[in-house]
Amino acid sequence: LPLVGLLAQAGRMTHRTPAGLSSQWSATQAARLVARSPWEHRREAGWSLTIGGVAALAATGVGLLLAWGLRTRWLPPVPTAGCLAWGLAIPGPLLGIWVIGLLNQPPESPLAVLSWWYNDTLLAPILVQFLRGVPLATLILAVQFAQVPEDVLHCARSEGARSWQVLLYIMLPICWPAVLAAACLALVVAVGDFAATLLVLPPGVATLSTRTYGLLHFGAEDRVSALCLVLALGLGGLAATLGRLRWAR
Repeated sequence: LPLVGLLAQAGRMTHRTPAGLSSQWSATQAARLVARSPWEHRREAGWSLTIGGVAALAATGVGLLLAWGLRTRWLPPVPTAGCLAWGLAIPGPLLGIWVIGLLNQPPESPLAVLSWWYNDTLLAPILVQFLRGVPLATLILAVQFAQVPEDVLHCARSEGARSWQVLLYIMLPICWPAVLAAACLALVVAVGDFAATLLVLPPGVATLSTRTYGLLHFGAEDRVSALCLVLALGLGGLAATLGRLRWAR
């Protein structure tokens, strides 16, 4: 139903007649907007994939280490779970304000060099999207790591394997679909984040989420619907591919 609603809105055409405004649906209009939407928003898509890709890779790497720390009991379960829950519950605007306070330092501050990273690089949006993705990536990987039998790890340790070797040569080959799923989920969260990203984007940079927000304020509901429909279909295809890989294992 949401996809049908987007398609209906993308093809909606409004005309002014002597009797007032008249609305009708056009398949040609819907197809034209959907077809041209990826090219029309290619710049925003490039920024979203660049920022979100770096943030997703970093979130997956940190989530991998945190999940392994939970599996090997290097990290206490209850405090770690509390930190992850806290990270999920932080409102986006508050997270953006915290990152601004961290990086936007006055010239006389010993940390004034952070201002350059804030004003002239993509560090701030990458950081907020990274913090958004870490809890989810950690939860996915921790669940998958917990399903690996303990006997497998004991056998590896009895042969002299160190912890990093067990992670690299045993856990990753077994759980690689979960790692891929965690990375894709972190990317989806990063690309879709708006509340925190809007506050920290440097001048001249626009993502898909901020572009969608701007189009909504200009009243371009048909273009927004076409863009959202393309994103939904693309993410649906990605989810189907990941599901096929998961069950193939």
